Amino acid sequence: MKTPTLPTSRKGWYLLVGSLGLVLVLIASGSYFLGVRVESRVQTKIIVPKFSPLPTHALIPDQPEVTQVDIAGWGSLTNSKPILQNNCPVFTPQELAAENLKESPNLSMATFRDIPTTKNPASTLWLNKTSITCGSTIDVHASLPSEQQVKGSDVTRRIVAIRIGWYGGAGGHEVWSSPLIKLKKQKMYQPLNNLRMIETHWPVTLKIKIGKDWAPGFYLIASENKFGQIQNYAPLILRSPLGSSSVALIHSTLTWQAYNEYGDRSLYRGPGLTRAETSDERSRVVSFDRPYAGSGGLLIRRDALPIVQLAESKGILIDQYSDTDLSDYPALTKSYNELVFSGHPEYWTQSMFTNVIAARNSGVNLAFFGSNTAYWRARVEPSPQGANRHVVVYRNVRQDPVTDPHQVSVKYTNPGVNQPGALLDGGFTSGIGVSGNLSPVHIPSWLGVAPTTVLEGFSKWSEIESPRVGDPATPANIHILFEGKFASTAASGVDVSFNKKNGVGRTFWFPSPSGAATFNAGVNLWACNLEPSCPLSTTTPATTAALQTITANVISILSHRDAGALLSRN
Repeated sequence: MKTPTLPTSRKGWYLLVGSLGLVLVLIASGSYFLGVRVESRVQTKIIVPKFSPLPTHALIPDQPEVTQVDIAGWGSLTNSKPILQNNCPVFTPQELAAENLKESPNLSMATFRDIPTTKNPASTLWLNKTSITCGSTIDVHASLPSEQQVKGSDVTRRIVAIRIGWYGGAGGHEVWSSPLIKLKKQKMYQPLNNLRMIETHWPVTLKIKIGKDWAPGFYLIASENKFGQIQNYAPLILRSPLGSSSVALIHSTLTWQAYNEYGDRSLYRGPGLTRAETSDERSRVVSFDRPYAGSGGLLIRRDALPIVQLAESKGILIDQYSDTDLSDYPALTKSYNELVFSGHPEYWTQSMFTNVIAARNSGVNLAFFGSNTAYWRARVEPSPQGANRHVVVYRNVRQDPVTDPHQVSVKYTNPGVNQPGALLDGGFTSGIGVSGNLSPVHIPSWLGVAPTTVLEGFSKWSEIESPRVGDPATPANIHILFEGKFASTAASGVDVSFNKKNGVGRTFWFPSPSGAATFNAGVNLWACNLEPSCPLSTTTPATTAALQTITANVISILSHRDAGALLSRN
């Protein structure tokens, strides 16, 4: 599903031939991206390579829709290999509390909120790893932009490691920093073939050894100018020893890469003047071997930072993983009572899909603080840097050379797949680019808020979900907590066809025969509005407080086995 975006500043050279000869005119226009000002920067002309059309083949046969009855038998993991050994010391609630007492005088929630959202950051970096353990070494590949904004600009930058947490409301703590170093302008690579993948093969700028004194959690490795202003960043997950908590938070790194616009290409769009051109020029494969820019970087701050900050403000200890960890090592689910997904977990591998359902069938609770879950199926492949560094999503069933209905990279609802995401979270997408409120339907005491609570102020960039009564993928015994009719905004670049079908968003939960419970917030900006570090937070103060209370209570209650049976009695 396409997160609504507005195009960033378009700069191009138009050739005018006249009596005065050849004249170049630069067109520079400001624009807004998801409600956040997008920085306008001079950049060199991008020449779009001409590629042969992707070969196509016949449609794969339609598959029968997978139903709730069918998945009741999904009990065995498709892969039981244990996750790699963890060398970090055990991290306890007491150590989490002590960690968050550390002072962070140079950071605040505004620091994270106000990082420029641009496709052309003033410096860039990427990491050779996303999920690690203590004792690991990460390679940082950094560069100046292809064109300095002003000739003679300072080329020195500092690389810093910031652990995301509460820290007295600062939202993060600087754990490590390099001295000021002189960065060089590295080559901007263009796609090599009709898959249109952008991948940078930059040299290593520096290495960071992750010591045992680093607390497990979610980190941003960032490039800063000499004034301490963050210009670009990449996520880094430092895993806790397996089962340190009863709750695992799974970060949606596949989705972040899908939206990453570095090099002017993502899984959604590429260079072009029309929607058809930009769609045709989109990448079919995107690489982790490049910096985050534009939408991809924004989603990290929208979906990951606020929920981590909230959990640590409440003293809730959560083990954290990437979605590729879950895809590779589904046996990790056996160590937890609850799996949490935040914001917009849109891209899933089939391994994730199958094994999360198998985990719930064994009693593991699921909490989705977002919407649009498992909309696209992705495959992962290695890059020169290692495993799971390429994300493959053709979207077009005729173009994908893989025709296995269990692996083809299209929508999960495609007739050749027919595994709706509702099998996981109970909801079908019912609105994109909509705004609205959620009013109470039935508010049980365990939510911790008043029965009259209204959740107000979800912005025009919302995506919403709702159960579809009568569909065989819809779970039985759904309990509606909040619901609301959302208004279509017809925002630029947004597919509003879903809005005509329904436009109603619902927050709900349902039990499973295993005794597990599944919670679905039903709106993608739920997590964003938990803390002001998110650039897109718009809810009222009363709503933010209610969201914080509900989220903390749901995580805490679902951290216990048989939560579904317990909640059904209340």
